[in-house]
Amino acid sequence: TLRKLKKRNFFCSSRRLVNQYSTIPPWKVGFYGSDEVSLSTLSALNQSPLVDLVHVVTSPDPKGTLPVSQFCSQHNLKRIDYDKTQLPTQPCDIGVVVSFGHLIPTKLINYFPKKMINMHPSLLPKYRGASPIRASLMNNDIVTGISIVTLSPKEFDKGKILIQKELPISPTMMHSELRDILSTLGAQYILHSLENYDTLIKGAKEQQGKPIMSKKFYMDDGKVDWSQKNVDIYSKWRALSDLGFIHTFRAGKGNSLIRIKILSMELVDSNDSPILPSEIEYGTVLYEKSKKSLFIKCGQGWIRVSSVKPDSKNIMSAHNYALGFNLLKKGNFTKFY
Repeated sequence: TLRKLKKRNFFCSSRRLVNQYSTIPPWKVGFYGSDEVSLSTLSALNQSPLVDLVHVVTSPDPKGTLPVSQFCSQHNLKRIDYDKTQLPTQPCDIGVVVSFGHLIPTKLINYFPKKMINMHPSLLPKYRGASPIRASLMNNDIVTGISIVTLSPKEFDKGKILIQKELPISPTMMHSELRDILSTLGAQYILHSLENYDTLIKGAKEQQGKPIMSKKFYMDDGKVDWSQKNVDIYSKWRALSDLGFIHTFRAGKGNSLIRIKILSMELVDSNDSPILPSEIEYGTVLYEKSKKSLFIKCGQGWIRVSSVKPDSKNIMSAHNYALGFNLLKKGNFTKFY
């Protein structure tokens, strides 16, 4: 899907628009973004004949390490550290915001004659906030999408909707893949919104339905609850594994618990599940020699793990972990908590 989107010519209709109105210069655009989600839109704007990219604003980044900062360095684009008290020094027609992370004040929005528009990688008002892509995976959604909205100065992601586009989520799609597809789709519809701005802004609608917020995720959010269904545990893996947050605990000395990071995870098909009494407790860990994997019992179903990293230890294969806990003998088991 991502390959097809990237191959599509986003700019052909833009060229027709510029040629049709040759006396009108391209949109003078100020771009506001910081992370990986921003990059596809920034790249599309930089290539489009419809756009004169006047400046790029990022979160303060004196060392230039943010993805958008690096893109600006590579493409000789003017980059500015964000300061909400300062207005741009060069005139612009419109501001474009993608994954910026700052609430932009009214005076800055009003600086742009056409105001500002924002690409958000969810179907608003679902998953307003910091982590909409991770939230859609955590909740095992089968459909997500992008929204192009006007910018609200008082609350994140509350603007009027110009256009939305749905995208199906495959049951094995990981965060990085979904992020890249949505970023590319969002870039396409930012350009579409600029081409059709006057029509879309006249038809802009208030968001319908009760807002659902998405929070920023932390290490504690990655703790596995083995009482859950295996599909729900795997959804957490899809959403947070790239952050290194997925972990469990085993018993240590006395009453202590030792954290174990999980470095791989697969759903176990019912045909591959170990044959054991149905009353076996969730969190039970077995080693299957033929699969070279740990099998962990869930509230419903099993999860398969091939590598782990206990705290203060090196990365261990499932075999080496099993060796350390005498799991190689059939019928032996341990517990994760």
